[in-house]
Amino acid sequence: MSQLVLSVPETVTSHYVIATGKPLDDPSGVVPWRVSEPFRLAAVEALKTPRLGIFTIDADEATWRLDDLLASDDDQKRVRESSHQILVVHRAAITDQPRGEQTARAVARAIADAAEGVLIDPQARQVIIRDGL
Repeated sequence: MSQLVLSVPETVTSHYVIATGKPLDDPSGVVPWRVSEPFRLAAVEALKTPRLGIFTIDADEATWRLDDLLASDDDQKRVRESSHQILVVHRAAITDQPRGEQTARAVARAIADAAEGVLIDPQARQVIIRDGL
């Protein structure tokens, strides 16, 4: 009988993009106040480590395409007209899942709300609606 061998990564990296016309001076500053309660402590702790990165770039500096997202017409327009993108990148051990991914999404949602931006999962190529955390 042959064995099936699966390679499992030690860490998983989550990426989120917030398209906005109102970039925040300090996006990480909203985390303690806007992240939903179940994820607040984990988010604040992640900010103290290199596991969580938050970066703001001009929209025309982005190296990925956002023109074919699964999104409403209004959200597609907001993405096209955005001047900046705020990137949330989170790395967590596979043993920290799904909590690590949920924390990253909660941080991204909090920043998107504060920046009046559109929250995007670039790997799924779709906008994350408000009810989706």
